[in-house]
Amino acid sequence: MSFQIGLFAGMWFHQEVLFAPGLAKTTAPYWLVMQLAMIVGFFTAWPVNGWPVRAGRKEKMRLRPTATALRGSGMFITPGTVWKSQPPGSHITE
Repeated sequence: MSFQIGLFAGMWFHQEVLFAPGLAKTTAPYWLVMQLAMIVGFFTAWPVNGWPVRAGRKEKMRLRPTATALRGSGMFITPGTVWKSQPPGSHITE
């Protein structure tokens, strides 16, 4: 919801304040403005999603899944960080 608040506020600002009466939705500038509003939404969602992590109610995201997390998923990471399907019947070793 916090992402949508930032997105909608960004779109309102661009459509009603900067480009009044608004850009046509079939133009490239409209979609560029939409991308900028999505960035605004990202920054409004960041602190809201960080609060449960700091409070210990949500697990931190990892940059890369560990082999333990991937066990049984049918995927594994090669040393070159290339994702490949695991052959049926094989197992991940740590």
